[in-house]
Amino acid sequence: MLDRARLAIRDGELDLATSLLTRLLEDDSLPAPVLTNSTYDESIEFHRAFDSLDMSQKIVRTSLDSRDRFSEIARRLMDYKSAQIMPALDYAFDILASVSAGLYGRHCTAWTIVYDINNLRIYFKTFENRNIRIINMSDFEFGCSTPVMVLDMNRDLKGDTFEYFTEYSPEINRNLVFSVISIYNEVGFMEEISPMAQEFLANYPATVGCKQAQIE
Repeated sequence: MLDRARLAIRDGELDLATSLLTRLLEDDSLPAPVLTNSTYDESIEFHRAFDSLDMSQKIVRTSLDSRDRFSEIARRLMDYKSAQIMPALDYAFDILASVSAGLYGRHCTAWTIVYDINNLRIYFKTFENRNIRIINMSDFEFGCSTPVMVLDMNRDLKGDTFEYFTEYSPEINRNLVFSVISIYNEVGFMEEISPMAQEFLANYPATVGCKQAQIE
């Protein structure tokens, strides 16, 4: 399911977030507009060292380590700038597929998401459903008086998903939390979570209020 937290963001704030992120991505001082799980400084240092290796050494060092993924994405972005091989959306998913875990032992890349910042649109696939689905942010009202809406990301859908969003309920979140924890325990992803902690996670959204932000 998509994040249960309300996106209490008005159009102006979305514009601000878009502007800030766009400036970040277009910042020429950044050697590569990429982020993975390692720090940027650590990743770019690794990428520069990786770039100086010959091909045989690069093959040996290719893995799903976050720094390897950073280097692969940075290289693919440079390739796209020099020769736009395919439409940007297709290429973005192709890059993400190149650093995806696929089905690796008992683990997998659960979902793949591409954000179209300028058009406020989200494209996503999941491991269970490889169809591209679309969320248009302009379809939603983000005021505090409107209900929180959720979507089952694994539902057998394709294309625009707006009509399939349903109103959030505590029971939906409870089922999600218990299901995810059960899967994590099964694959050994984390240590066992106590029943009290599970209850806290299941009930947490009810403790969060909505306050309309003021833009100055």
